[in-house]
Amino acid sequence: MAKLDSSKCYAMTSKGLTMRKFIIPLLLASAAASPVMAQDQSDREERRARASAEREERQKAREERQQQSREERQQAPEQPQPQQQQQPAQVEQPRPDRGDRQQRVRHRDDGNPAAIQQPAERQRIEREQIERQRGNRQTGRQRIEQQQIDRQRFDRRGDQAIGQAPARDARQRIDARRAQWDQQRSERLARQERIRNSRPPAISPTPRPGTQPPPPPVNARPVTNPPVNWSSNRWRKDRRYDWYKHRNRYWWLFQLGWYNDPFGWGYQPYGIGWRMWPSYYSRSYWLDDPWQYRLPYAPAGTRWIRYWDDAVLVDLWSGQVIDVVYNFFW
Repeated sequence: MAKLDSSKCYAMTSKGLTMRKFIIPLLLASAAASPVMAQDQSDREERRARASAEREERQKAREERQQQSREERQQAPEQPQPQQQQQPAQVEQPRPDRGDRQQRVRHRDDGNPAAIQQPAERQRIEREQIERQRGNRQTGRQRIEQQQIDRQRFDRRGDQAIGQAPARDARQRIDARRAQWDQQRSERLARQERIRNSRPPAISPTPRPGTQPPPPPVNARPVTNPPVNWSSNRWRKDRRYDWYKHRNRYWWLFQLGWYNDPFGWGYQPYGIGWRMWPSYYSRSYWLDDPWQYRLPYAPAGTRWIRYWDDAVLVDLWSGQVIDVVYNFFW
C-alpha cells in the first residue's frame, strides 16, 4: 500500500509540473500583451474624439453660413417688380367668308401688333401666299392633263395591238380583245380538226419534209422503258393544270424566243400517235420544269418538248407523240 501511494503521489507531482510549464508562459504572454491592447484602445478613443470634434466644427460653420445668408436677405432692399405691358385689346370681328382665303389671312393678321406696324411686310406675305396657291392650282391642273394624255396613249397602244380602230371607252377595247381571242381559238380548233382528219405523214428512212421515221421493232423495247398509259383528258379537267389561266397571268414565262428548226422544214403540226424525228426531241428542246407552265410531270421514258409554239409529250424510245397542246407558247 505504501508503494502504491508513493506512485500516485509521483504521478500527481509530475502532472502538476507539466501544467505549471504551460501556465507560466501563458501568464507571461498575457502580461506582455496587456500594455499593447491598452495602447490600441487609447488610440481608438483618441481618433473617435478627434472625428467628433471635426463634425461639431463643420456643423457650427454651416449654421454660421446659414445665419449670415438669412441676415443678408433680410437687409437687402425690395426691388420693384416690372409692370406688365398692357397689350391692346383685340376687338372681335365677324368671321369672314370661308371661300375668301385672302380676306381670312388679313383678318388673322389684324390682331397682330407687328402686322399693324409693318403693313408692307404683311402685304408681301399675302402676295407670296396668293402666288403659291396659284402655283399649286396650276400644278394640279397640269397633273390631271398629263394623266389624261397617258391614259389616251395607253388606250391607243392597246387598240393598235389588236388592230382595231381607236375606241372611245374601255368597254369597246375589252370587247374587241375578246373577239380577237375567240377568233384565234376558232382557228386553232379548226386546225386541230384538220390534223385529226388528215392522213399521217409518209414513213421514210431518210428525213424529208412531211415524213416520219419508221417504227422501231416491238421486241427491241427495253424492259426499263415500258409502254406509257396516258390519258390526255384526265389532266385537262384538273384545275391544278389550268395552263391557259396561268399563261394570262404570267405571260412572260411563255415567251421562249426564236425556235431553231433542226431541219428547216417550217411548222408542220403533229397529231397524237405520229412519230417525230429524233432531232426534234433532243435534250435542247426539253421542258425541264413542266410545272412552271402548269403541265403535268411526264412519266418515265417521256418528255415534254417545245415544237415551235406547241408543247408536245414524246416517247423518247419511239419518238411517238403521246399528247400535244397547240399554240401553247407565244
